Amino acid sequence: MKRLISCLITIVFIANLVLPSFAYAAEDIISVHNGIVEYRVNRETGRYTIHTADGLPNKASDNDKNLLFFWDKPNTSFTTFRIDGKDYIFGNSYGLLGSDGGIVSAPVVDGNITTIVWRIKNIEVTQKLQLIVDISNPNVGNTKITYHVLNKGTSKVEIGSRILLDTQLGSNDASPMLIGANYITNETKYIGEGVPAAWKSADEKFAPGVISYGLLSGWENRAPDRMVIAHWESLSNTKWDYAPNELINFTSDKNQYGSADSAAALYFEPKTLENGAEVVYETFYGIGSLSDTYNDANFNFQVNTPNKLIVNEEGTGYKEQSFNVVVNIDNSRADAEAITNATVILGLSEELSFAEGQADREYIQNIAAGETLAVEFKVTAKVQQSLKVAELGATIQYGGTYAEARKFIVLPSVKGTPPKMQMTEISPKIVYTKSQKKTFVIKGSDFDSLKADYEWTMYIKGQNSGLSYQIMRKDISITNDTLTVTVDKDYEFKADKYDIIIYSSAYGNMSKTIELSNNQKYDRKEYGTLLMGAFEEDGDGSPIYDVMVLEKEEDYEKLSDDIKSKILLTFRGEIYEYEIPIIIDLKKREIYVECDLSTHHLTSSMLYELYMITELLECKWDVFEELLK
Repeated sequence: MKRLISCLITIVFIANLVLPSFAYAAEDIISVHNGIVEYRVNRETGRYTIHTADGLPNKASDNDKNLLFFWDKPNTSFTTFRIDGKDYIFGNSYGLLGSDGGIVSAPVVDGNITTIVWRIKNIEVTQKLQLIVDISNPNVGNTKITYHVLNKGTSKVEIGSRILLDTQLGSNDASPMLIGANYITNETKYIGEGVPAAWKSADEKFAPGVISYGLLSGWENRAPDRMVIAHWESLSNTKWDYAPNELINFTSDKNQYGSADSAAALYFEPKTLENGAEVVYETFYGIGSLSDTYNDANFNFQVNTPNKLIVNEEGTGYKEQSFNVVVNIDNSRADAEAITNATVILGLSEELSFAEGQADREYIQNIAAGETLAVEFKVTAKVQQSLKVAELGATIQYGGTYAEARKFIVLPSVKGTPPKMQMTEISPKIVYTKSQKKTFVIKGSDFDSLKADYEWTMYIKGQNSGLSYQIMRKDISITNDTLTVTVDKDYEFKADKYDIIIYSSAYGNMSKTIELSNNQKYDRKEYGTLLMGAFEEDGDGSPIYDVMVLEKEEDYEKLSDDIKSKILLTFRGEIYEYEIPIIIDLKKREIYVECDLSTHHLTSSMLYELYMITELLECKWDVFEELLK
């Protein structure tokens, strides 16, 4: 049984939160949340717990629930560092009055990130807990747990780490684990390639109200070398070494400890760390993606797969000769109904194929309201000579309706050639500060890699105004050579030059500069429909072709039948109208249009008008020059 080290319980009520990320500091505990999940940090030791705030939308059963054990102070989840064969626990003091090691600096909260620095001899370790504030980022429901380890000594060391997570789902301190589609209730271990890319835990095996997700690999990280699922007593009584006992059922009190208690330990085996070098250990834990579903299905639907494969040491293929794609269906929302006679279908892009014997679909007879189900597919990737981004799509068909989701996977070049992601140009270069829709098109290369990478952010920052806003992923459309970026219309701007910046640990930071002006000539009017037709006739009765733009679809119904009969082409979508200045150079006697050709397109009627103006200048230049004066 866990020892409760204090009998004093402090209850903190937090209400009326309007910020995307919120930090609260009690005397001994720091609390940070983004409205979906929350982490709490023990000021004295850096130990933490993870909790839901409002949890998944439309699912009241996971509101304000534990994901890791918590009582009074975070204490039962902890991280060990094995240095040259000796084990040390992060946050503890060592030596007389901490002379050999201890907390170097108190926790620092910066928005959604909390860092705390600990030292053991010449090794400095920075623990960083981070929440995502972008609701469209698949990791918004997770806490990222990171340890940056720096060797500040003069000689190399052998160093590794064990991250122990004391799982508690809701009030269930003995939550069963789910690896792929299999529930785990007895102690077990996974080694090397057998370590899953993701795992789950739930408060109940059937009809769970709270489900957690742990991510172990698939981004630009070092994957754990070993994972042990066991009774918390088994793991917490050791700093490092523990051999799982498969006879111990941690979900029952009929075991040698007389209690039901679950935990998971992630092992990063010791490796050489040269002096001055750094190593990073990290994982994600929380409630996963809010949902990967692209329609209004009344269930949560998530697809778990690696974000990126790893080239093998020989450079002949990928370490993941095959990998699992797990489709998780959570039918426990408040408005859930039974899903009957359903089919789960997995579609693959040409860079991927199904492993031998693997079908592309699985039939499901029934998922009752309140239940969850995981469907697993085994997939292989074709070896790529240059970086490619593969795509897979999962579809659930049932009762004449369907839900679908997609994921992207980066397939690196086996030649080791890194992507050459870069921004080369941006348009428009000047936009009106009060324009209702500020959309920019960024040209470049290798942007596709961003689809499968969740470790990047984009900001628009004023060079002089001090204004800075994050641009959410839902407002960024990605193709291989183009980023189409729409800035939130609620953001307020001052006239200034602004940098649109991508911050990426994998591909480096990059930016392009635009200008926001108070000059209304840079505004653009937005329309939903463009009509082309012969709406008028000249003096000889010949048709005059022109365009007509409508702000809303309803405006079409207001047109006369005569106008409707003369429409030749109709375009629907995002259509913009700009004021384009015509520049007349009196000295050179030249006329030209001031516009960015990558953004503006001259119509035939505009060209005709320019022609007429040019003719006028040639015939009546002296008169025109006098008028301009």
